[in-house]
Amino acid sequence: MKLMKIIKRCKNTKEIIFVSQKIMLY
Repeated sequence: MKLMKIIKRCKNTKEIIFVSQKIMLY
């Protein structure tokens, strides 16, 4: 999974949540 890389790239909690929601939608 590339989730770890995304989390490492997005250091802001809001960004992590936003990206996580996008992944969930997909």
